[in-house]
Amino acid sequence: MKLLIRYNLPERLLIYATMSIVLPFFISGPIIFMILLILMYQKRDSLLEILKTLSPWLVFFVYAEVVALLNYNFLGALLPLGFLLFALFFWIYRQIIKRDLFVLLMKILSIESGLISIHAISTYFKFIQERSLPWTYIITEASPQFRAESFFFNANYFGLYIVMAMVITIYWFTIAKNKWEYALVLLILSLNSISVILTASRMLIPTVLIGAFVILWFNYRRIAIAFLTLGMVGLVVIILNPSIFPRFESLAYGFEDRFMIWSNGWAIFKTRPLTGRGPLAYINFYYLVTNEADMHSHQILIDFLANYGIFGLLIFVNALTPFVRTLIEQLREPSKKKDLALLMAMGVLVLVHGLMDVSIVWLQTGYVFLLIASSPIEAFDYQTK
Repeated sequence: MKLLIRYNLPERLLIYATMSIVLPFFISGPIIFMILLILMYQKRDSLLEILKTLSPWLVFFVYAEVVALLNYNFLGALLPLGFLLFALFFWIYRQIIKRDLFVLLMKILSIESGLISIHAISTYFKFIQERSLPWTYIITEASPQFRAESFFFNANYFGLYIVMAMVITIYWFTIAKNKWEYALVLLILSLNSISVILTASRMLIPTVLIGAFVILWFNYRRIAIAFLTLGMVGLVVIILNPSIFPRFESLAYGFEDRFMIWSNGWAIFKTRPLTGRGPLAYINFYYLVTNEADMHSHQILIDFLANYGIFGLLIFVNALTPFVRTLIEQLREPSKKKDLALLMAMGVLVLVHGLMDVSIVWLQTGYVFLLIASSPIEAFDYQTK
């Protein structure tokens, strides 16, 4: 509690929101919504100005809403409203956040990832004990009945959160000053690594390797090269002996399944190539091309095109361009290297994982990503202790 006294109410609300994010979405969602309402009330005099600043993104949200309604995609029409609320939350967040608070939020996410990793591990051991299974069950079983998800919607969302948290924990390592911090970081990374295995998600291994390499490259290049070398050796070992990692023996089947879903997503895109069919196009229009439903196209670009079409992609790129321009400008600032390394690593991580899944479009994973991507690094005071 003494720690919180140094922060004002809006800053404490951001801390509470971040602490709640690992809870089930039906709990964390309402908490964040209530916090947003309080923040909007506090910023009520500047809301109109905030909306004006958000105008490029508002164009995209309105476009997505119109496309969804024109396609009678009423379920998908709810998503742009959620996007708008997220945009408001994080634009207000930009007005509040300072570097010392940002660092604290990153440490909270890291510690929470360790706690839910313990929960995932204990759940796994409870599962195997109840069924008298060996502790190696998750590795030896081609189609395990257990995949760690902790308090998340499914194993893929949980896995992406853990991988993001691992990159954040490496960031903590780069700014740590005390021996106990280094010890805690190593413990959290160890717990997270076990959780990654327990998700039995094939894409997480290359994702975390690349994400970790990027953040290490900006900070410790020799360690980054050694890490990448060990990682590549590990991948080769897994490819030569796929039984040492969950579900790698069925990798060929996994790719075959993904190719089919990508093909279906691309076929849905081609039914409305210019405008798309609105958010959640796959689950709402799969019947046009296949009899098998799925939540999305399991590939971020294909899913985006199916949802918003070529026009939507152009509007999105236009809204994103100022952020990219600012990021490039900040890369020349040595004092901001560690924070920028985290941002770059998180962006690469999402793109790599997006090659095989669309888990970033979810409350918890989206919150963590935007907490970093929305931080005004260019305005941070790097003299803050």
